[in-house]
Amino acid sequence: QRLVRATRELEQQRHRIAEGLDGLGRSRFGVLVAGESVSQWTARFPRNPFSAPVAIDLAGSGPDLAFGLLQGLMRGRLEECRLLRRVDLLLHSPTDVASDRALDRLTESDLTAEERALCAPLLVLGGKELLAHRGLAGLSRILSSDLPAKIVLLDDCDRFSGVDPAMLALSHRS
Repeated sequence: QRLVRATRELEQQRHRIAEGLDGLGRSRFGVLVAGESVSQWTARFPRNPFSAPVAIDLAGSGPDLAFGLLQGLMRGRLEECRLLRRVDLLLHSPTDVASDRALDRLTESDLTAEERALCAPLLVLGGKELLAHRGLAGLSRILSSDLPAKIVLLDDCDRFSGVDPAMLALSHRS
Protein backbone atom coordinates (compact mmCIF):
# COMPACT_ATOMS: atom_id res chain seq x y z
CA GLN A 1 0.00 0.00 0.00
CA ARG A 2 2.87 2.37 0.81
CA LEU A 3 4.44 1.68 -2.58
CA VAL A 4 1.16 2.28 -4.41
CA ARG A 5 0.59 5.55 -2.49
CA ALA A 6 4.16 6.68 -3.23
CA THR A 7 3.75 5.78 -6.91
CA ARG A 8 0.61 7.90 -7.15
CA GLU A 9 2.35 10.83 -5.48
CA LEU A 10 5.30 10.39 -7.84
CA GLU A 11 2.98 10.48 -10.85
CA GLN A 12 1.34 13.66 -9.54
CA GLN A 13 4.78 15.21 -9.09
CA ARG A 14 5.80 14.20 -12.61
CA HIS A 15 2.64 15.81 -13.98
CA ARG A 16 3.32 19.08 -12.07
CA ILE A 17 6.89 19.22 -13.37
CA ALA A 18 6.31 18.12 -16.96
CA GLU A 19 2.90 19.59 -17.71
CA GLY A 20 1.49 21.68 -14.88
CA LEU A 21 -1.87 23.43 -14.96
CA ASP A 22 -1.25 25.23 -18.24
CA GLY A 23 0.56 22.46 -20.11
CA LEU A 24 3.91 24.27 -20.09
CA GLY A 25 5.46 22.46 -17.15
CA ARG A 26 7.27 23.98 -14.23
CA SER A 27 9.02 27.29 -14.69
CA ARG A 28 12.82 27.25 -14.71
CA PHE A 29 13.03 30.40 -12.56
CA GLY A 30 10.92 33.02 -10.81
CA VAL A 31 11.17 36.82 -10.91
CA LEU A 32 10.66 39.41 -8.21
CA VAL A 33 10.62 43.04 -9.26
CA ALA A 34 11.30 45.11 -6.15
CA GLY A 35 11.12 48.81 -5.62
CA GLU A 36 8.86 51.49 -6.97
CA SER A 37 11.46 52.97 -9.31
CA VAL A 38 11.76 49.79 -11.38
CA SER A 39 8.37 48.13 -10.95
CA GLN A 40 5.93 50.67 -12.37
CA TRP A 41 6.31 49.43 -15.94
CA THR A 42 5.92 45.79 -14.90
CA ALA A 43 2.50 46.21 -13.35
CA ARG A 44 0.83 46.75 -16.72
CA PHE A 45 -0.83 43.38 -17.08
CA PRO A 46 -0.95 41.66 -19.57
CA ARG A 47 1.64 43.73 -21.39
CA ASN A 48 4.77 42.66 -19.58
CA PRO A 49 7.80 40.84 -21.00
CA PHE A 50 7.88 37.95 -18.56
CA SER A 51 7.42 34.30 -19.43
CA ALA A 52 8.04 33.14 -15.85
CA PRO A 53 6.07 33.64 -12.63
CA VAL A 54 6.48 37.24 -11.44
CA ALA A 55 5.92 38.93 -8.10
CA ILE A 56 5.88 42.71 -8.08
CA ASP A 57 6.65 44.50 -4.83
CA LEU A 58 5.48 48.09 -4.60
CA ALA A 59 5.51 48.18 -0.78
CA GLY A 60 9.28 48.37 -0.41
CA SER A 61 9.76 45.01 1.30
CA GLY A 62 11.36 43.31 -1.72
CA PRO A 63 14.25 41.52 -0.01
CA ASP A 64 11.99 40.17 2.73
CA LEU A 65 9.47 39.01 0.12
CA ALA A 66 12.30 37.45 -1.91
CA PHE A 67 13.58 35.60 1.15
CA GLY A 68 10.11 34.19 1.82
CA LEU A 69 9.64 33.17 -1.81
CA LEU A 70 13.04 31.47 -1.81
CA GLN A 71 12.22 29.57 1.36
CA GLY A 72 8.94 28.44 -0.21
CA LEU A 73 10.71 27.28 -3.37
CA MET A 74 13.26 25.38 -1.29
CA ARG A 75 10.52 23.82 0.85
CA GLY A 76 8.80 22.56 -2.30
CA ARG A 77 12.08 21.09 -3.53
CA LEU A 78 12.55 19.43 -0.13
CA GLU A 79 9.14 17.74 -0.43
CA GLU A 80 10.04 16.50 -3.91
CA CYS A 81 13.35 15.07 -2.68
CA ARG A 82 11.64 13.48 0.31
CA LEU A 83 9.23 11.69 -2.04
CA LEU A 84 11.99 10.53 -4.40
CA ARG A 85 14.06 9.19 -1.51
CA ARG A 86 10.99 7.44 -0.08
CA VAL A 87 10.25 5.72 -3.40
CA ASP A 88 13.90 4.63 -3.68
CA LEU A 89 13.78 3.29 -0.13
CA LEU A 90 10.53 1.40 -0.79
CA LEU A 91 12.03 -0.20 -3.89
CA HIS A 92 15.32 -1.25 -2.31
CA SER A 93 14.50 -1.72 1.41
CA PRO A 94 10.73 -1.86 1.87
CA THR A 95 10.98 -3.07 5.47
CA ASP A 96 13.31 -0.29 6.67
CA VAL A 97 10.73 1.64 8.70
CA ALA A 98 13.35 3.62 10.65
CA SER A 99 14.82 5.15 7.51
CA ASP A 100 11.32 5.89 6.23
CA ARG A 101 10.53 7.82 9.42
CA ALA A 102 13.86 9.62 9.19
CA LEU A 103 12.78 11.04 5.82
CA ASP A 104 10.08 13.02 7.65
CA ARG A 105 12.87 14.86 9.49
CA LEU A 106 14.80 15.66 6.29
CA THR A 107 15.89 19.32 6.22
CA GLU A 108 17.33 21.62 3.57
CA SER A 109 20.83 21.06 4.91
CA ASP A 110 20.45 17.32 4.24
CA LEU A 111 19.96 17.81 0.50
CA THR A 112 22.80 16.85 -1.80
CA ALA A 113 24.40 19.41 -4.10
CA GLU A 114 22.58 17.82 -7.06
CA GLU A 115 19.23 18.09 -5.29
CA ARG A 116 19.87 21.73 -4.35
CA ALA A 117 20.86 22.58 -7.92
CA LEU A 118 17.42 21.49 -9.13
CA CYS A 119 15.67 24.20 -7.09
CA ALA A 120 14.51 27.00 -9.38
CA PRO A 121 16.38 30.27 -8.72
CA LEU A 122 14.67 33.57 -8.05
CA LEU A 123 15.80 36.56 -10.08
CA VAL A 124 15.43 39.72 -7.98
CA LEU A 125 15.34 42.92 -10.04
CA GLY A 126 15.57 46.14 -8.08
CA GLY A 127 16.79 49.69 -7.92
CA LYS A 128 18.30 51.80 -5.21
CA GLU A 129 15.49 50.83 -2.79
CA LEU A 130 17.21 47.47 -2.32
CA LEU A 131 20.12 49.28 -0.71
CA ALA A 132 18.01 51.43 1.62
CA HIS A 133 17.94 50.70 5.35
CA ARG A 134 15.33 47.96 5.54
CA GLY A 135 16.16 46.59 2.10
CA LEU A 136 19.86 46.39 2.88
CA ALA A 137 19.27 44.10 5.87
CA GLY A 138 17.05 41.78 3.83
CA LEU A 139 19.48 41.80 0.92
CA SER A 140 22.32 40.92 3.25
CA ARG A 141 20.27 38.02 4.67
CA ILE A 142 19.67 36.66 1.15
CA LEU A 143 23.33 36.98 0.22
CA SER A 144 24.49 35.23 3.39
CA SER A 145 22.07 32.32 2.90
CA ASP A 146 22.60 29.43 0.52
CA LEU A 147 19.26 30.01 -1.22
CA PRO A 148 19.32 30.15 -5.05
CA ALA A 149 18.95 33.88 -5.69
CA LYS A 150 20.27 36.11 -8.45
CA ILE A 151 20.25 39.82 -7.59
CA VAL A 152 20.25 42.47 -10.32
CA LEU A 153 20.55 46.13 -9.31
CA LEU A 154 19.32 48.50 -11.97
CA ASP A 155 21.18 51.80 -11.83
CA ASP A 156 19.03 54.85 -12.41
CA CYS A 157 22.13 57.07 -12.73
CA ASP A 158 21.70 58.19 -9.14
CA ARG A 159 24.34 57.31 -6.59
CA PHE A 160 23.50 54.37 -4.41
CA SER A 161 22.98 55.40 -0.79
CA GLY A 162 26.62 55.20 0.29
CA VAL A 163 26.67 51.42 -0.15
CA ASP A 164 28.91 49.91 -2.79
CA PRO A 165 26.94 46.97 -4.25
CA ALA A 166 30.08 45.17 -5.41
CA MET A 167 31.64 45.31 -1.95
CA LEU A 168 28.38 44.15 -0.38
CA ALA A 169 28.33 41.12 -2.67
CA LEU A 170 32.00 40.35 -2.06
CA SER A 171 31.58 40.55 1.69
CA HIS A 172 29.25 37.55 1.62
CA ARG A 173 31.57 35.30 -0.41
CA SER A 174 28.79 33.35 -2.09
